[in-house]
Amino acid sequence: MIRCAECNEENVDGLEYCDSCGAKLEVIATEAVVADAPDSPAAEEAPAEIEASAETAAEEATPEPAEPETAEAEGEERAEAAGDEPPEPAAEEAVPVAAALSEEREAVGSASLTITRGGTVGKVFELQAGDNLVGRWDPDSGSFPEVDMENDDPEARISRKHALIKFGTDLTIEDIGSLNGTFVNRGQRLEPGSPAPLKDGDEIIIGKTFFKVARVQ
Repeated sequence: MIRCAECNEENVDGLEYCDSCGAKLEVIATEAVVADAPDSPAAEEAPAEIEASAETAAEEATPEPAEPETAEAEGEERAEAAGDEPPEPAAEEAVPVAAALSEEREAVGSASLTITRGGTVGKVFELQAGDNLVGRWDPDSGSFPEVDMENDDPEARISRKHALIKFGTDLTIEDIGSLNGTFVNRGQRLEPGSPAPLKDGDEIIIGKTFFKVARVQ
């Protein structure tokens, strides 16, 4: 539409004179055409501004790549938020019981009793570290002595709980209230509860059975 400068009436594009007052519309029409011409500075600037805005929006929308350390930290934070705890370092394996016993035996050495008279001559009883009960199996109490003379004492001269040998850094024997007594190297009868030291090669008499002590350190 072309507005008349004289009467301010709007006229259809293409008219040279105003339909209302007859004034010439040529100058006004030319300005309108120039304003809308594609070669005008305004027309050139508009697409450039639109293109620049589009590029800026695209750059802002493109996320920057996360650095490796940042990504790893974010992963740990998400794991903590989800309740997942980081794996703990593997615990050191416990020393096997067999290995511990072996080390203990190496520290104290070994000891044994060998029957020399009054039973199965030559029979060997290996002593364990700690307490070793010398006696005979007791069916009433279920006692199983470490040095069980049930099959080697037909006359029952050895009490069911006759003597106690303790094997550690030291090797000792004590009578625990036997009927026929305990002797070391054919000396005096041991008093109950009074330990006597033993060494390699000693002879002990329990009831009527003779033993030889072997001690290796």
